[in-house]
Amino acid sequence: MNPTKLEPAQVQQSNQSVQQQNPAHLTTSQVAEYLGISESWVRRHTAELPTIRVGRLIRFNSLLLSKQLQGTICNGKPLKLERASMVPNRYQRGYVFTRGKSNVWYGMFREDIRTVEGMERRQRMVRLGTFSELPTKNAARNKLAEILSSSATEKVEMSFLELTDRWKTAEGPTLKTTTFSHYTNALRAYVLPVFGIRKIASINREDIQTFLAEKAKTYSTSTLRSMRAVLGLTLGWANACGWIPKNPCVKGPRLL
Repeated sequence: MNPTKLEPAQVQQSNQSVQQQNPAHLTTSQVAEYLGISESWVRRHTAELPTIRVGRLIRFNSLLLSKQLQGTICNGKPLKLERASMVPNRYQRGYVFTRGKSNVWYGMFREDIRTVEGMERRQRMVRLGTFSELPTKNAARNKLAEILSSSATEKVEMSFLELTDRWKTAEGPTLKTTTFSHYTNALRAYVLPVFGIRKIASINREDIQTFLAEKAKTYSTSTLRSMRAVLGLTLGWANACGWIPKNPCVKGPRLL
């Protein structure tokens, strides 16, 4: 909602009325009455109006407000919408598009990735669906919004091999030598060949269970127990460090 355009004579008359009341510091309701608009509009555009802090309260300078109105509203220029400056960058919201003559919607956005060296912002493109699945551009935007909402948590770009190296350095000295050697062998012989290059954020419970089920065809129960234990320890440590949202080896309060 934009303020109603005032004629110069009306502004002058309003100025005289304000000066007669002599409110050096106007309240939100007084400004709304002065401009002939709603109080909610004034609150939304507080950053664009001449404000003064009186303790914890915000008041509006009547003289500066009058000058600002004479230079904007009287010339037919509306105040710049505050909300426009609050709209996030299109890459933060993402945007949708099609490629060539293909009947497929794609989404493009940027996300923050935490690497071993620190935070990085990377651009990402995802396939949203076909025109039959998403018949309108608005439907494609909604689909992208769902993806952005589900991936809002910070992600860590770290492989399982990198994780195990850091775990060995940090946790190894706290374990018994024989225990640490046992877990290290289990990692090297069974776990790393499968999960070494995988990003830890991509490893889920199904991956772990499928891996153990496959190994159960060949190895003994005690060997499976070692694989399960070292996976739980390393991924549990990653969770404790805040690198993944949960330990995929955990089902409720117990390990797999």
